Amino acid sequence: MKMRKMLITVPSIVAVLLLGGATAEAWLELPPGICWLTGGGIKLEPVTGPPRLAEGQTKITTGGVVHPACDGAGAGGNWNHVDHTVGLHFKGTDIPLVACGNVDPAICPHSGSTSPTTDFNVIEFEGSGTLEGIQGNKFGPVDVCFAAKAVDCNEPGGANAGALTDRYSIVVFECGTSNVIYAFPAVGAVGAFPDTLPIATGNMQMHSNPCDDPPLGF
Repeated sequence: MKMRKMLITVPSIVAVLLLGGATAEAWLELPPGICWLTGGGIKLEPVTGPPRLAEGQTKITTGGVVHPACDGAGAGGNWNHVDHTVGLHFKGTDIPLVACGNVDPAICPHSGSTSPTTDFNVIEFEGSGTLEGIQGNKFGPVDVCFAAKAVDCNEPGGANAGALTDRYSIVVFECGTSNVIYAFPAVGAVGAFPDTLPIATGNMQMHSNPCDDPPLGF
């Protein structure tokens, strides 16, 4: 069955929902690494202005645990991303692929992360899960694949950390075709990660795994 194309644009949030839209090739760009991630209390408020949500309602939240076990036990962790601006909830339930590295010094001037100390300040992770509508959105649920990137640049990582703020992006796509379904922020070049945006509150926390071998999937 041919999927119909649907584009949702929200002036106050750089997010896009596409069915049967652009395609992606390979999402992970960094080399394999032995690292894992925790993310909690994270809210994303990338752009202000209309349309406004109800007072006190968070626009976008995200967080979870990525690959805490060397052997990929527990399906490699879990990740949630809830976007109230388009009424979608993504649940990452299987995360076998992890890559680690350091971002451009213009984004985060120091390599590695602190508390705990690691050799990396950025993680890319890829896997599968589900995407479904919330708040009256009747979309799905559908099985999807995803790739995300998190930058751990400060402690704590939210906007209260000043210029050195943790950052994040995610793309959700069809597993068989790599057609992009949802991206935050909007995808630019095909096959490239969306540029990360600073988080407003919460913390992205990198960890090192004392593994003899890279994580499951390499």
